[in-house]
Amino acid sequence: MSSSVLRLKAPLAKGQQWFQQQSPSDQQRLRWLAGVLALVFLWVGVVNPVLTFRDRAAGALTQAQNDLAWLNSNYGALSAALAQRKQAAPQGEGALDAVAASAQAHGLTLNRFSPEGGGRLALSLDQAAYASLIAWLLELAEERGLQVLNLSIDRTDTPGMVRARIVLG
Repeated sequence: MSSSVLRLKAPLAKGQQWFQQQSPSDQQRLRWLAGVLALVFLWVGVVNPVLTFRDRAAGALTQAQNDLAWLNSNYGALSAALAQRKQAAPQGEGALDAVAASAQAHGLTLNRFSPEGGGRLALSLDQAAYASLIAWLLELAEERGLQVLNLSIDRTDTPGMVRARIVLG
């Protein structure tokens, strides 16, 4: 640390000597210029970033409050739609047939599938296109009311193909 201070002493001494050689009016102008530059650096480096952060935080707070108000005002409709979707979801063998038909429509082949307790279905796909698998799972959730309770995806040697184990409920 002392070596860095020693390295700064020589340029600072030269700068101070140069400043002392200037006329008093030039020294006054340089002091004003240094003050203005200090204010500019203070504004650009401290004040403006703080104000920007505050404005963004206020915007995020307003958006979160609007979202909460919307959720609170639509809670009844959302819960009714969710209850209706759960009632419309097929159960047991009907669910298994609907899932198998939906998988086939997406070009997926179910290797193993079995109903489990509590209205759950365990599925296994050994060679599935990743994009088709994700589209199929989204369709099951959005249109059939089946939720993915457990999902395990492993890549295979073929690019774009995966091995998946899924539990739906």
